[in-house]
Amino acid sequence: MKFVCLLLALPGLCAAAEVQVGGPAPPLTLNQVLQAPALEKTFQVKAHKESGESQVFLLKRRADMEPTLRPATTASTRWWGTAGDRKAISAPTSFLADIASQALRTPVSDETGMQGRFDFELKWEAGNPASFVSALRDQLRLELVRARRPLEYLVVDSAIQPRGW
Repeated sequence: MKFVCLLLALPGLCAAAEVQVGGPAPPLTLNQVLQAPALEKTFQVKAHKESGESQVFLLKRRADMEPTLRPATTASTRWWGTAGDRKAISAPTSFLADIASQALRTPVSDETGMQGRFDFELKWEAGNPASFVSALRDQLRLELVRARRPLEYLVVDSAIQPRGW
């Protein structure tokens, strides 16, 4: 069985998925870096890198309106909610691109050019990509534009499930 997933900057830390999902890689924690060799050994992962152009969405500011993201009210980042109802305090727009990647199951790149941190709330019909795109446009006054961009992937050629799992 062959799975393709977005490379998260360190082989062995990519969750296998049957579809290409993800966005720009978040910074790795020390714990993740230390766990990678153990995961590779435990699951006997055999993988290689590939790169190529892929369909993505670009998160952009709308030309006709200013975004409704509010400047952050605190320095501490917090977020909560479920698919279809997310709230964030002091989050960068890249966080919103990550939410979009999850909702659309497609890589999303933040090209808003907006610096700093923001507070926002976004509600949409979970599991409905068109509803997410509409909510982003109507509630936050941002848009998603289809594009093709070069991406690097980790192709997992094989992995085993350890005995007793």
